[in-house]
Amino acid sequence: MRKDELERRLILFADPAPPTGWQRCGLVTLLFVQLLQLVFERRQGWRINRQELLTDVFSVVFGYGVIGFLSETLVNTSMTQLKTSLGIATPWLAALPFLARVVVRRVA
Repeated sequence: MRKDELERRLILFADPAPPTGWQRCGLVTLLFVQLLQLVFERRQGWRINRQELLTDVFSVVFGYGVIGFLSETLVNTSMTQLKTSLGIATPWLAALPFLARVVVRRVA
């Protein structure tokens, strides 16, 4: 990877894009579950405390931030470059329904 490309990616990592629809859905789900745990605990020993809340928030931030950045940088960019260099184009895949695209990606 060239130095200017690495610098651009680091800048994008430091200044992330607004969350996508799936990311918003994940964040709203996390918030909903955390609020349910605060209100409707199953057992007293399972009561959510500050450490558990911070651990959950850290996990989500780590997942969306660091793991998302690394998967985009190490996997998606490499695959896109490989497809471009081999002359592989899949515009027909975008026209398929979502579940069909998932199946095609899992099989390939």
